[in-house]
Amino acid sequence: MNNSTNARQIVRPGFTLVELLVVIAMIGILVALLLPAVQAAREAARRMQCSNNLKQMGLALHNYHDQYKVLPPAVVNSGNDKWHHRWAGPKTVLNHNGFALLLPQLEQGALFDRWNFSLASSSQNERNRLPIAGQKAGMPWEYGRGQLVDKTKINDPNYRDFLFSTYLSEYHCPSDEKPGLWTYMDRGPTYYYAAQNVRRSNYLFAAGMYSENWPEYQVMRNAWSKNMLGKPIVAQGMFGGNGAAHFQEVHDGLSNTIAIGESIQHKYDSSFGPYWGAGVYTASMGRVFPKIVKFGGQVVSYHINGMWQGGVNPETGQCTRGSWNRCVWAWVFSSHHPGGAQFVMGDGSVKFLSEKMSHRNFRLMNYISDGQPVEFDN
Repeated sequence: MNNSTNARQIVRPGFTLVELLVVIAMIGILVALLLPAVQAAREAARRMQCSNNLKQMGLALHNYHDQYKVLPPAVVNSGNDKWHHRWAGPKTVLNHNGFALLLPQLEQGALFDRWNFSLASSSQNERNRLPIAGQKAGMPWEYGRGQLVDKTKINDPNYRDFLFSTYLSEYHCPSDEKPGLWTYMDRGPTYYYAAQNVRRSNYLFAAGMYSENWPEYQVMRNAWSKNMLGKPIVAQGMFGGNGAAHFQEVHDGLSNTIAIGESIQHKYDSSFGPYWGAGVYTASMGRVFPKIVKFGGQVVSYHINGMWQGGVNPETGQCTRGSWNRCVWAWVFSSHHPGGAQFVMGDGSVKFLSEKMSHRNFRLMNYISDGQPVEFDN
C-alpha cells in the first residue's frame, strides 16, 4: 500500500480572518441601511392607524349630529367651570368627558349603556363650589365612584376598576405608547387634577381659545379675543363645556375647521391630559390662543407640538423634564409623528398639519367663525 496516498491532505476552501471581517462589516452596513426603512414603514403603518381612528371619530361626530342636531360637549358640568350659574338643570358637578358620549357611534354601545350619567365621572371641583353628583345620596363619590365596572363594589373603597379605566384602541394612536392609567390623590379628591385610574388617550376636541361653558364664548369674546394686531377676532372653537356647535354655526366651513386633533400622552407635567373617560382638568380640550401667553414668565407655544420655554434648555433646545421629555404644555395639539400632527376636520376629512405651518393659519383653523381666509401652508 502506498502511504504517500494517505499522506496527501484534502484542502478545503475557507474564509480568512480578513474576509470574515469584511463580510461582518457589509452585513452591519446593510442593517444600518435597512433599519431606518423598516422603522419608517412601521411608523407609516402606525400613522395610518391613527388616521383611521380620526376618520372614525369624524364619522361618529356626523352620526351624533344627525341624531341630536348638535355636536357633543367636550365636557359636561365641569368642576372647573366658572360659569356654573348658567348651567341648565341641576347645579351639580358631573365631569363627564365628551369622548364617552361618542361611544355608541364608535360601536362601544355596551360600554356606554353601563355608564351612570347621573353620577360624577370625576370629583375635581375648583374651590368646592358645588355639590358633586352622588354625594348627597351618601354614596362614595370620590374620583368617580359611580362609574364602577362592578356596581356591587360601590361601598368598597379599595375597588379601583372603573369604566373609564377601559383601554379603547379607538382613542389610542399607536405611534404613542399603550395608554396607561393615571392616579393623583395627593391634594384631595376635588383638586384640579384629581384622578383615580383614568385612562390616558391621544385626542382632544378643538375648543378654540376657551375651555369654559359654551354660552360664555359670546360673553368673553369682546374682552379677550384679540389677534396680534389688536383687532377683534372670534376665537370660538367647535366644542366647549356643556355645549358645542351646530354645523350651521361653523361659518368658516367644515372643511376649513378642526374638530379633533392628536395629543401626546406625556406632557411637561404628569397631571396633564388627555384622558378619554373622566372629565379631569385638561382632559379633553385642545386650545389655541390668538396672542402670546406666558406661564411663570415664560412663553407657552400653543402651536402644533408647542412647548413651554421654561422647561427648555436655551443652549441645547432640549426639554429638561426627564422622562416627560417633550415639554409640551396642557391643551396643546401634538404627536409623535415626525414634523406635525393629524386632525379630523368638520367635514370628516383627515389632514396632516406641519408644525412649521404659520401659527396664524393654525389658530384660524381652530376657530369656527373668524371670517378670515386660511391657507393650507403645510
